[in-house]
Amino acid sequence: MQLVKGQNQEIDGQQAYQLKTVCDGWTLGVLVQKAGICAYLSDEPGISLVQHSLFLNLPDIDHSLDEIVLYVQRNNPLASSVSSTLYHSMSGTQVVSCASGDIDRQLNALETVHIYRKNGQWKIKSFFQGYAAGIQALLSSRNKQVLPTSRDTHVVVTLSWLPSSTEHFDTTAAYLGTGFPTISNLNLSCLYILKSGQRGGIFGGEERSSGSSHGVPYAKIESDRDAGRSNLDFNMAYAHKMYKYIVCVEITEGSRCWNDTQVEVETSICGTKTRQTVDSPLHTPIFVSSVIEVMNGETTRKEVNRFFLNYEEVSVNMGFTTA
Repeated sequence: MQLVKGQNQEIDGQQAYQLKTVCDGWTLGVLVQKAGICAYLSDEPGISLVQHSLFLNLPDIDHSLDEIVLYVQRNNPLASSVSSTLYHSMSGTQVVSCASGDIDRQLNALETVHIYRKNGQWKIKSFFQGYAAGIQALLSSRNKQVLPTSRDTHVVVTLSWLPSSTEHFDTTAAYLGTGFPTISNLNLSCLYILKSGQRGGIFGGEERSSGSSHGVPYAKIESDRDAGRSNLDFNMAYAHKMYKYIVCVEITEGSRCWNDTQVEVETSICGTKTRQTVDSPLHTPIFVSSVIEVMNGETTRKEVNRFFLNYEEVSVNMGFTTA
């Protein structure tokens, strides 16, 4: 049976299948969707992609998974059409097939085939929706923020500054009193809330409270004060325990104000980098850069860009005491 674009066909949820795709000049990939959350195929029971064949053992697929999406990305400007054929794994009998027909050379990604479960029934659908702007446009069209779900997902915040400044002013003493010892020029810090409800803070200027990669809060700050650089690294292997992280920068000594120190904060989530330049004449010692949340398999970042006098102000204004 040949499916036309938009047509679907029921398939037996107790069977295993092989979906072969011919896609010369294209790179084949797979997305999976669970409870409305889309992610790249990683380690999913009952699903594997080997070269140009997607192997499906439908009885073994997790009950929370409701859709499998085949897509292709152009790797050759002369890439030809794309076609897929579904076979029974045991008998090799053809079930259905579908084809794109001629593809506009302006299209750089295509969502080709959907295999989905609705009201307990599995179906396969010929889709073939093209996107000139490539894979990011494809993902945006599904209204999902898609991040890889493997343990190798990398989230890191990097603080950099000019260690020696033109003017010197001890802002710690000015705002917190002379009873508080000076720690370093600039510090990264982070207030955290875990899924368990446990909350606390880690601070780059204090070795004993700089965090832990394999214990609470599954994030650690490491600093090189001489080089004017500090990293906050998240261990996403513990994403199932993580929730909210309020990323802060504290100016403690050595500079009269923020724009005297050439401060930059860079956040990298799965290789996508966002940079903030803290170019302000304020003396206010704490800058809240962003809030990073880990929920439902997604990592999101909300930029804040606000200054506070102390961590009590940060806690009240950022919902740390009530979250």
